[in-house]
Amino acid sequence: MSVGGFARKLLGDRFFPIAGHYYRAIFVDLEKVARAAVDEIPQGALVLDIGGGDGAPLNCLLRLRPDISVTMIDLNPWIGGAVAPELRSRVVMWPGTSVRDYIVGGGPKPDCIMISDVIHPIPVHHRDQFFKDVRELVGDGRPPVIIKDVEPGDPRSYLSLWADRYISGDKTVSLISRAELGRAMAKAFGHVDARETALFREDRPNYSMVFRLLPNACSSSQGNRSTPSPSASAKPQPRGRTE
Repeated sequence: MSVGGFARKLLGDRFFPIAGHYYRAIFVDLEKVARAAVDEIPQGALVLDIGGGDGAPLNCLLRLRPDISVTMIDLNPWIGGAVAPELRSRVVMWPGTSVRDYIVGGGPKPDCIMISDVIHPIPVHHRDQFFKDVRELVGDGRPPVIIKDVEPGDPRSYLSLWADRYISGDKTVSLISRAELGRAMAKAFGHVDARETALFREDRPNYSMVFRLLPNACSSSQGNRSTPSPSASAKPQPRGRTE
């Protein structure tokens, strides 16, 4: 069991989110993360939060944007525990769900996609497929894809990497730079507009980038899209749980 897993078991559902809040603050300012993204989200959007984890980053965002709602997916069976009670009615949880599961299961099309601190724990040799799945999820629409991660090479980056490996237990973690992320998204999406928010300037080494599929990429993909057919392995349409 990782140190983080032991702490979760020791502190329980009531106190672990509180401890997690102070632990996370060493590495990132969640209010600055939210403020960097807040103006990138369309009005009244359904936001798909990929790899949402405990949901703590959503609290600031949902308070800043009372017009939006969130669907959260994560591979873990335990998600959303840190979402504030007064905000839970605006968040639908899909635990144990990958991007591929969400597509096959007919999850609702999002107006915006958020991916926060998800890329660097993915093993490098699996990242191309992850980005391809996100591209398929976008389809012919142009929802902004907001990706937050950590730039390598800063003292806090090294501390974050050490914590992921030895406290969270993610032995395959590898940080991804802004330049590497831009190349990976261009490879998966083709014609894509990419720009950086103010986050890196305000909370280095954390950064967030906004990607939008360009119109010619949308039209060129129309003849090549594959529509997943229902299968026995499909996730149930949607679980409808709010927590």
